Amino acid sequence: MGSNTVIVGDIESDRVTRVIHVPKYPHGIAIHDGIDRILVTSTVRPSGPGDPGETITGIEASPGKVLASPRVTDKPSPAGDGPVEILFVPRFNPPVAYLTSMLGGTLSVAVRDPGKKDFNVRRVFDFGPHKAGVPLEMYFHREAARLLVTTAKPGHLPIFDISGDPSGPRRLKTLPAAAGAHHVAFTKDGRYAVGQNSLLNLPGMSGGSITGIDMKTQQVVASVDILKNPGLNPNCIVLLPEWDDPAGHLHLRDETACGPDPAPRPAQDPERSRGALLCSSARLPLPPHPPGGFILDRREKRSLAFRQRSAPRMDTTPPSTTSRAMRRRPCG
Repeated sequence: MGSNTVIVGDIESDRVTRVIHVPKYPHGIAIHDGIDRILVTSTVRPSGPGDPGETITGIEASPGKVLASPRVTDKPSPAGDGPVEILFVPRFNPPVAYLTSMLGGTLSVAVRDPGKKDFNVRRVFDFGPHKAGVPLEMYFHREAARLLVTTAKPGHLPIFDISGDPSGPRRLKTLPAAAGAHHVAFTKDGRYAVGQNSLLNLPGMSGGSITGIDMKTQQVVASVDILKNPGLNPNCIVLLPEWDDPAGHLHLRDETACGPDPAPRPAQDPERSRGALLCSSARLPLPPHPPGGFILDRREKRSLAFRQRSAPRMDTTPPSTTSRAMRRRPCG
């Protein structure tokens, strides 16, 4: 975000292949191989939620050519919307991407115009009248028939029906979470979702709990305070690859289908299976805590239960440092 660049790399050789300069504070990114496009949001300055952007930028991926930067709002500039995340709808043609504006409090769609080979952006939902704000992450469920959005203030999980026209999402219900509702992990069978509730330790958005959701009944079935009680905040959450559904967070390889999920690795031990890895960051003045694993168990009553997995103590770092773990979806 601070360098105003998109860095392209080769995974196999582990080297940077291109540096693309874009408008200020790039954060959310969506890639669609079928149309050779990258879409990037212009969010907020990295030092804090100030000087928000109001555009998304299209990039022709192969040559790294920066294209248009359409605004995400029709309000006069500076609008202060701060688009934060962007995500292509799987298996939809012409391509459609959803984007959240964290300070504008809206959900928008970017629809590709095949003639112009560009994207038209328009708002499709305003969270304000529903007493929700700071929309962040988005996830697809049930073959992209449902869209789940996290809103950090006061902490909700709205669920939308997008089974018809994705450009006209219909809100089905809103589930309660906790302040700072942010990242969510989904089981591969789509039955359960587990979300962490904290956003960068910001006041009013640092609930510190973990929310368990039964996606079949669309009900909250667990709230876990194992990090909250000692004064810690979960920073991100992801299921181990064998049991993780990326929920749309894989870039699209063509215009009609999602890229294949990586081949699952064989399970190694019972403790490792059903695992959810969390990163924790301290709330001052407590010292930081190392990442800890939490086991997600399906009990006979199909509820969720968590127990902390033992983790070796690590050398501490300054309290301002946030511990992170490798994850398939970026934290932030």
